[in-house]
Amino acid sequence: MVTDLSNPEIPKKLVDVLEKQRDKRGVFSENEVCTGDACIGGSSSNRSGFSVMDGEVKYKKNFDKNIVEDLKKYTDKKVVKVIQSNYLLCNFLYDLYHYPNASEEVKSLTEKICFDVRYEFLKVEDYSLVYDAKDESNTTNLLDKDLQKLEMILIKNKIKINNITGNDFDILKKYGYFVSEFAIRYKWKNNNEDYRGFLVSLDRFLDLYGDKNNKFNDGEGCGLAWGLIDMGEYKQMPELKKYGQLIYYREVDEKDINKMTVRHMLTCGLLADKLNDKKNSN
Repeated sequence: MVTDLSNPEIPKKLVDVLEKQRDKRGVFSENEVCTGDACIGGSSSNRSGFSVMDGEVKYKKNFDKNIVEDLKKYTDKKVVKVIQSNYLLCNFLYDLYHYPNASEEVKSLTEKICFDVRYEFLKVEDYSLVYDAKDESNTTNLLDKDLQKLEMILIKNKIKINNITGNDFDILKKYGYFVSEFAIRYKWKNNNEDYRGFLVSLDRFLDLYGDKNNKFNDGEGCGLAWGLIDMGEYKQMPELKKYGQLIYYREVDEKDINKMTVRHMLTCGLLADKLNDKKNSN
């Protein structure tokens, strides 16, 4: 039982269990249930390992040979052909890149992985706006539109009620995380394409989102808040940061922890830790 372990023993136990959750390629799988030395269920995943690696580095305080070899696997097209993000993938990689004792090899690998990621639910027209846009006024117009939508949802409580089910619900969750992913990519390399990706993902999320109680599901609310807070700081736009903080506080104040998914608790918990670090540093 976890409750029988000391604080230093808990992360070691978690790392030991997670290390067993690999597929035949040696790549981390997901949704496995492990008891003792046996793991059942689970499926191959090309994106689940980065949170594990980030946790291992923070626990071990260094990059051992196994973690570097894992990063190499994710850059080898013969092992992992494509990585599609639906979570805080580049956020974990950004942490690894900027860890105090990260080698040049680690930095090269983590950067390559993040900027080779595909965002699976971006539509053709989304890609065109993100990667082919020549007129920067389009970006300004999109930002203005998104800020108006955020104000209507979070301040004036006037929103369109949508019936989101099935595939639309899955897409909604992805866009919520894409906001934070494009935000961290923008911070990393300051590419205009990533700023537009941030705005397009936010716009698509707000178009789909609709709930009379202004609540989110499965952690995408904290993912969305994370991206808004980060981008608000990078671009010195206090409105974005304000809306992100408002979403975050609604998430943690109004949710029943017993009804949260593991992903939801992890995303909100990581964001709480991030905000607490900034508060203490100030």
